[in-house]
Amino acid sequence: MAKENQKWLTLLSSHLNKDDAKRIILQMGNLTEKDEKAYANSVVQVAVTENQKLFDLMKGENEMACEALLELMKPEIDELLRKNTEIVEKRGEEKKQNELILKCLDKNRTMEEIADLFGIPLEEVKAVAAQR
Repeated sequence: MAKENQKWLTLLSSHLNKDDAKRIILQMGNLTEKDEKAYANSVVQVAVTENQKLFDLMKGENEMACEALLELMKPEIDELLRKNTEIVEKRGEEKKQNELILKCLDKNRTMEEIADLFGIPLEEVKAVAAQR
């Protein structure tokens, strides 16, 4: 086994010290290949899970290591932010639509008229009306 791979395997331990933890973060920052990053990410996940207290302690002590880890995780963080933004926007649109449906009901529009007006199934209008 290549010496470089052995270094990564030594990090699969529940007894890492600060030097090992720093090394794992700094090594991750030096990776450039997508496959390398994916494999290393698996090792990091195990290391962090098994050594949570150590990594929590290091968060406050080593700003450079935190920045390196954030940079490494940037694509995943950006994807989570994008998905959460979509969810929040969708919920906001649903809330607005539900409010409009309730206003239509208050103005004595039939559920069938409302479903046709919004282009949604009658069941959705009934579900909103049931929440009153």
